[in-house]
Amino acid sequence: MISRLGTRDDAQVPDPASIEQRVESWKVERPSRVWDVADGATWWTTVDLFAGHGMGAIVSAIRPMLESMRIGVVLWSLANEQNLRRVFAGENSDAPYVVVAMHGDAGRMLLTPGDSTPGVKSSFSVEEVGSMVRVPGKVVVGLGCASGTQEWADAFFEGGATDYIAPASAPFAHAGSVFPTILFYALTQGQVLADAVETARSVDDELAIFMHFQR
Repeated sequence: MISRLGTRDDAQVPDPASIEQRVESWKVERPSRVWDVADGATWWTTVDLFAGHGMGAIVSAIRPMLESMRIGVVLWSLANEQNLRRVFAGENSDAPYVVVAMHGDAGRMLLTPGDSTPGVKSSFSVEEVGSMVRVPGKVVVGLGCASGTQEWADAFFEGGATDYIAPASAPFAHAGSVFPTILFYALTQGQVLADAVETARSVDDELAIFMHFQR
């Protein structure tokens, strides 16, 4: 018999105890940090996403994917030099992960690629970044072309980073958004950082250019 609400009068209501048992079984069979959220946490971890000019497409791809993994993302738009210095100083930030979405060229990080306006600083050297960045105890993922060098790693280590991951050459097209997505997926599934990096690097030669440096 169908009731006026469109459901069967004799339909059985799921037993809460049965549902709970099923969930506990899934936690064993399908381990994931997502269960932390199911158990009441807001996010299982958080990420600071530093967004430079010209990185909108990559940032727009990364952020929703990480949030779908129940990772909280704080977006920091780098509008000018003063803004960049404040953000790199780590004010009001306690996220354990930082993704630096800035272009790289000729050993410099580009704030505003192609900007030659007199009096406007549009790029920063390794030494300049090392002197301003403060990322104590954090894992830093850089996306800038050819920023995956020991020199750049040391700049972030000087600011307190424990790990630095970045491409040794120029990522091809969408590879810049795919690598961090796979990296954080592997972390969400319970892999330790070193294994998660290798999981992402093993996809193909394009992602294999990302190097992992440890302090």
